[in-house]
Amino acid sequence: MASNVIPEMNFDNFAEKSVTDCTESDILAADVFNSNGYRLLSVNTVITDYIKIHLGLNCIRTIRVYKTIKSETGNSGFSDSSIKNYGDTVCSIKKIITSLSAGHTLDYDEIAKISDIMVENTDISRSCYIVKNMSHLKSVDEYTYTHSVNVAFYSMLMAKWLGFHEKEISLTVQSGLLHDIGKVKIPPSILKKKGPLTENEFSIIKTHPLHSYELLSECSNMDMQIKEVSLLHHERLNGSGYPKGITSISLLARIVSIADVYDAMTSDRVYKKGVTPFKAFEFFLQKGISLFDWHILNVFITNMSAFLVGSTVEFTSGLKARIVYIPPDKPLRPMACINSNFFDFSAADDIERIV
Repeated sequence: MASNVIPEMNFDNFAEKSVTDCTESDILAADVFNSNGYRLLSVNTVITDYIKIHLGLNCIRTIRVYKTIKSETGNSGFSDSSIKNYGDTVCSIKKIITSLSAGHTLDYDEIAKISDIMVENTDISRSCYIVKNMSHLKSVDEYTYTHSVNVAFYSMLMAKWLGFHEKEISLTVQSGLLHDIGKVKIPPSILKKKGPLTENEFSIIKTHPLHSYELLSECSNMDMQIKEVSLLHHERLNGSGYPKGITSISLLARIVSIADVYDAMTSDRVYKKGVTPFKAFEFFLQKGISLFDWHILNVFITNMSAFLVGSTVEFTSGLKARIVYIPPDKPLRPMACINSNFFDFSAADDIERIV
């Protein structure tokens, strides 16, 4: 598999544009560097007024942006089709998991079909839109199903950012969709418990990778890499994971494990509120360094933080601000805007949620 970071770009979907003519419907299609070679902006960043000032101060007059998508209503930007596609995918996964729970065999052809649709219908612009609205799309009651779709979505983005080929991206998406399939063998009373799990209950939870691998092993036409991900996505590079406590982890499992933890941390559950993306970044950059693949982690955080530019954040005091810039090398120190005033802050400590 490819290992270099290659933005999702071809000569048909981007254009050179004057910085002064850019609006927040424009998304950066390539990294921007200053004259000293320092990266000012990461690919996929929304162009805010603050960023335009920042570029001007660095004598950058033109940038490369993705061509704007026209919505069904004729407005530039993003259409509601992205939300509909997400909802349809969640419904399809729900049907598959429900059928499997009832004792039926896994419909792998349907999984492959869902994967193809996700890959074909999710370009960078729609990905940015989905990420910005992810907190509204996630459902506490439907967590089992939305989590599988979200992990597949984040895993797909990482595969694209890492320059995977089309077939490799498809395998990554399928791995995300099926990584937790063994939870159909875990009692619902444990999966949906509102309070802390007992030691015995957690030991039962930790068997789901084994159940996943067993279920997927029945699919003779499934790529072995997908089955490995179902078994290995809770393993960690320092040997602290489960079910085997091994350190040798496949590339796809390394990707899915990051997507799995990120979505679990940022999603509301029946027993806890989700944290902000910045709090998740903080975990990855501190404790996660010894647990996950650093190269993949760096690619994920750099690109995901760029998607958050333009979002609104809410401080613990109730005050709201817009994120107008995130330094590529300092994802936990975003620039914010309140009443036309710009300031930086420690996102991990000061904000409660992405609104």
